[in-house]
Amino acid sequence: MGGDFGPRVTLPAIFKFLSSQPDVDVRLYGAQDVLLPFVQKHKSLAARISVAFSQSDIAMSDKPSQVLRSKRDSSMAIGLRALSEGEVDAMVSAGNTGALMAMACTILGRLEGVDRPAIATTLPTRKGQCLLIDLGANLEATSRHLYSYAIMGSVLAALMTGRADPGIALLNVGEEPVKGSGVVQAAAEILANDKRLRFIGFVEGDGMFEGRADVVVCNGFVGNVALKTGEGVARLIVDSLSEYLKAHWYSRLLATMLMPSLRAWGKRFEPAIYNGAVLAGVNGCVVKSHGGASEAAFLNALNYAAMLTRLKLPARLQEALVDSDISSAT
Repeated sequence: MGGDFGPRVTLPAIFKFLSSQPDVDVRLYGAQDVLLPFVQKHKSLAARISVAFSQSDIAMSDKPSQVLRSKRDSSMAIGLRALSEGEVDAMVSAGNTGALMAMACTILGRLEGVDRPAIATTLPTRKGQCLLIDLGANLEATSRHLYSYAIMGSVLAALMTGRADPGIALLNVGEEPVKGSGVVQAAAEILANDKRLRFIGFVEGDGMFEGRADVVVCNGFVGNVALKTGEGVARLIVDSLSEYLKAHWYSRLLATMLMPSLRAWGKRFEPAIYNGAVLAGVNGCVVKSHGGASEAAFLNALNYAAMLTRLKLPARLQEALVDSDISSAT
């Protein structure tokens, strides 16, 4: 029910998801008058779809504290309880991010060693992609929090890339060892002393997109600003290029000649490809789709959740956290 477009986007994506993933079943949570017609329309898939009706929805403007008190019968809350009780293996939501994180922490609980779960997603870089963690779950973070983000980010990056030792960097105001706040300096010392992680030092914002690290760690305030800035610059470049190519007859002719190359170039940076952020550190597999996601983008979030479920993400994260002896970090 969540996101900017709600069932108009999520339900068609779910139909395509079921059609392409024959070994997966889906349970839908939401309003009866929305879900029943969808199931009735797709009778060929009805055996793989179950529904649970909710009495309330969570608006994108709702505060997490308000949601915890008054929206316990929402589709989001019912879905998280089903995940907590083992009725489903993963949950995907395009709804209110703050509400989803607050409810997930309350209903699912945290993994051992995690004080504050983080939000992680992949970004395109010159060399491929990197994982950015945290994107806004925690506006401030201690060095211990950044250490736990690095551990979880390393596991996620290894699962996605197949690399046994992904390079981890801290996002900072400079690459020199003396730069940064006391928190960032302390986190760097902890990471450098953990020989199970490949800590490569500090990276600046431009270095993040250069692909100098597989995992970039920061607090949620910095991570959210970096993510939204990157998205804004990408839109500016694409829109400006489009306006330029449409401005004159000769640029339109040039656009026609370059169109195959432009399409291939654009696909590399298509936001839909990177849709799906993990709530890393909660005791369950929860994927947050962008609220403004298209049908193709939401489908990618569903596929991402299925992949992480097959890879047993929560168990992998918990194993890494326990092995790191994170309790000794301050």
